[in-house]
Amino acid sequence: MIDVDETIRERINRAIDAKKTLAASYVDEHGKPHISFYGSTHFHAPDTLGLWVRNPDNALLRTISTRPDMAFIYGDIGDTVYCTMEGTARVVTDPAVRQRVYEEMHPIERHFDQAMAGVAVLVDLQRVTVLSKAGKAADPPLTVGFEPAADAPGQQFSRITSFLCIPPLRPGQPRALGNGVPATPA
Repeated sequence: MIDVDETIRERINRAIDAKKTLAASYVDEHGKPHISFYGSTHFHAPDTLGLWVRNPDNALLRTISTRPDMAFIYGDIGDTVYCTMEGTARVVTDPAVRQRVYEEMHPIERHFDQAMAGVAVLVDLQRVTVLSKAGKAADPPLTVGFEPAADAPGQQFSRITSFLCIPPLRPGQPRALGNGVPATPA
């Protein structure tokens, strides 16, 4: 289990208000990739996303039982903050939890399903990666989720799950690619 920092949770929860998008992806029962915007996506708990699927016949819902892995991406170009999240989805069957997921999503999204005909989904996160430009602290400062310390009893966290800083390039400054080959920006 990871514990995603409140700053990141708030960015995701207020994405619609900030005119930002959050996209979700999965692979369907036929092995075909899908990507879609789910404006209902929000943090249900520090390690769990909640989302509302308005159409009960949606391919995502047919897929979760056999291919529950999902990935999400959030981007804020203005603040240079990017976040990817990976986890395992499950359909909510408990009526109280279903009601809570519905109430937690943004009011604009609730407006599109006032009859509550949709289906609640929870995604238990296993990995969260935050990218931010170096040299400028986000406002407020960013941190990221941590994994529990399995090897250190009594210690709450042992290591950062993922965190990458991308420093701005100066004109003509080479950047090494993932394979170690230097690349010169255009």
